Amino acid sequence: MTSTFDPANQRVDALTRTTRSLLKATGSGHQSLVELRSRWELIEAKPVFIARREGGADASWGGLDIRTLLRGEESAGRFSVHDIVVAPGAGLPPHYHLDAYTYVLVGGGNLQLQVGNVVDQVAENDFAFVPPRTRFGFRNVSNAPVSLIVIYSPAGADRAFDDAHLHWVTTHDEQEARYLQILETYGFHFDSSELDNDRRTNVAVDLIDFDFKQLGDLERLRESFAMRPAVPRIVRTSFDEINAVADMGNTFRKAVLTGDDSGGQAMVHLLASEKGFSAPPHHQASEEEFFFVTRGQVEVVCGSESGLVGKGAFVFAPRNGTHAFKVAGTAECSQFFTLNSPAGHERALAVLRALNEAGASRETKNAMTVAGGWIMH
Repeated sequence: MTSTFDPANQRVDALTRTTRSLLKATGSGHQSLVELRSRWELIEAKPVFIARREGGADASWGGLDIRTLLRGEESAGRFSVHDIVVAPGAGLPPHYHLDAYTYVLVGGGNLQLQVGNVVDQVAENDFAFVPPRTRFGFRNVSNAPVSLIVIYSPAGADRAFDDAHLHWVTTHDEQEARYLQILETYGFHFDSSELDNDRRTNVAVDLIDFDFKQLGDLERLRESFAMRPAVPRIVRTSFDEINAVADMGNTFRKAVLTGDDSGGQAMVHLLASEKGFSAPPHHQASEEEFFFVTRGQVEVVCGSESGLVGKGAFVFAPRNGTHAFKVAGTAECSQFFTLNSPAGHERALAVLRALNEAGASRETKNAMTVAGGWIMH
């Protein structure tokens, strides 16, 4: 599925099945993390295709069953991704990061979640966005396990979880305080004191007035996004909301995070369809794309790999990496989250849908596709 006209695309797709050793830290504590991030930036990100959570690296401790799906070595240091099953009673107390953004996708169960000053009960299909200097914590107060995907940007939590896991397997220490000390050396600040940004959780923001219509607009829009602060969010989505659309044979689309909310850091969409919904093979030169399958089956292309995957599958398409998807025709409605970073092409998507509805010419739609940053194969 590799493009024949773009050497960068061919180069990145060729990295799909390669493996990478972990870089050895030369120091300790936060300074070590700073040094690692500077070295990660020198490595080209590679496509990652994981069909089920068990394909991730075990980083568990205590009541947190963690599988690391993406590391700093694989994402040029821009992200780490973790599939976490939280046992009853387990969790992390309120904490914040000085420089990392956190994205949380709830895959199943009921969880008590804190973002800023808001504490809420969340469940499957719900989402949270936590910018730097914003309190975040979670606890499973139910009697059943809870499934989460937690994404950090930039990477670093992957190393923190590795060290916590090493302590667990060598000591089986059940004291939470010791694990919090380990995480603190990697930039987790455990402090329940209110932060200024906490008060902004879920505040409404006006959309940036921007007429997306030509090449160069994507870059200009991202510059506008970057000038506004990121807003902490908890976004609820019920099955009734999804089924009201999907049961009519339509595709459910919901922007749970946009560039307007995230300061341009990312856009996150929740999608659901019974069959046929697809995107053909393409790549983007200036953004990463993630897929997280939560229900049903989806045919996915990632770099030079492809396959039919179900719940728990994870795909990371870095800049210039080929990706595509098609919802398989199963009895169950298929659902998945997508995350794109940086944000921006959600505006181009809206224009493309309007052009389709208006019966615009192929040339007009192709021009908007190019303006939105997509290179089709």
